[in-house]
Amino acid sequence: MKIHTTGRDFEITDDIQIYIEKRARKLEKLATRPTDLNVTIKHEKNRYAAALNFSTQKKDFYVHVTDYHPTEVLNQAMEKLEAQLRHHKGRSHNQRSRQPQWEAGEQLN
Repeated sequence: MKIHTTGRDFEITDDIQIYIEKRARKLEKLATRPTDLNVTIKHEKNRYAAALNFSTQKKDFYVHVTDYHPTEVLNQAMEKLEAQLRHHKGRSHNQRSRQPQWEAGEQLN
């Protein structure tokens, strides 16, 4: 998986880069066939904004978060992205395990 980081009016330090790579490894475990992760951090007045784009072969996920501290904004964005991936994984798993309606009717009889 490729990881692209961009800082707008903000310098991405080595610590932040390591943190992003560490959290990206967790995302790889949740997603099927991830291709890339784009992380953009902006400094606006006294706030920070993080936008994350996570792409897999079948679906793209997007998260946008604002907060007053850069590491908090990254933490919240990664948690939201993990929640989206878990929700998507659960939905795709549930849809595969569904029975056709006529089979469900036969089991009731």
